[in-house]
Amino acid sequence: MKLKLFIGLLLVLLSFSSFAQETIRTGKIYKGGDYIDIPWHGIKLTIPPKWKGYATEGTEMLTLSNDTANVTLRGFPVEDNLQIIKAELVSGMELTPGIEIKSAGEVKTTATSLKSELKISSNSQNNGYLQIECGESGQCVGLLINTNARNHASFESTLQTFFDNMEIGEPTAPSASGTYVWSEELNDKHIFHYDSSLKGTLDNEFWLCPDGTFTARIKRKGTFKNYSGRTLRGKQKGTYKIEGKGEEGRIILTFSHSPNTQVILEGKQQNGEIYFNDVKYFLAYHGNCK
Repeated sequence: MKLKLFIGLLLVLLSFSSFAQETIRTGKIYKGGDYIDIPWHGIKLTIPPKWKGYATEGTEMLTLSNDTANVTLRGFPVEDNLQIIKAELVSGMELTPGIEIKSAGEVKTTATSLKSELKISSNSQNNGYLQIECGESGQCVGLLINTNARNHASFESTLQTFFDNMEIGEPTAPSASGTYVWSEELNDKHIFHYDSSLKGTLDNEFWLCPDGTFTARIKRKGTFKNYSGRTLRGKQKGTYKIEGKGEEGRIILTFSHSPNTQVILEGKQQNGEIYFNDVKYFLAYHGNCK
């Protein structure tokens, strides 16, 4: 079963307001009421209330948590025939390396859907539910909910709530983003990347504030050489300016210890991912601004 699912690292989940539909972006935080478009898989989704999360690294899908309960929901595209998936669930199948899921009862299928209660090998205290629905174009989407075995039955209907808020259509290539305004997207954001994404090792980080100031923690020295050749490392602060609209933009950082010490980060926005100086970065809200 080709789940195309990579369980990413949990980002700081802080809410923000969004009322217009937008193409999903890796690392951006979404919450209940946000209306997002995943054109690669033909999916449009309004996230139900009390849920929040992010697009998992390596996919255009979501990993979500609930505001009021210890429960996780993951979404992924499904390519295999539903009858094949049913057989694999009965015998047990690998979800990700080291984690096996197996049906805990009847696997119910129709021509366009599959539902099953699950046992999850990674944690004997947790159970889950898997539901797969297919659109008229044949595109199928799976949702898996995982929570404590004592409470998981109360969340079975949650999966249908998500599908009720979802459109599954024909996959399309995303259009070029000419409406991406860099100053609006990056203002008041925590911007960071991983030296090792598998180990969760954070490298350079900076926190941008609406008043035009920033703080930073710099580890990768090669990225932060100023025009005088000085290498910048450790905790830093200063002011910033953001320029650009569409696929390319830039952040101009001026460091407080010298008004002449500047570094320019050249940015690119491609298929919902952000790169600065050809290094992939993630975005999240933060509460460090006064």
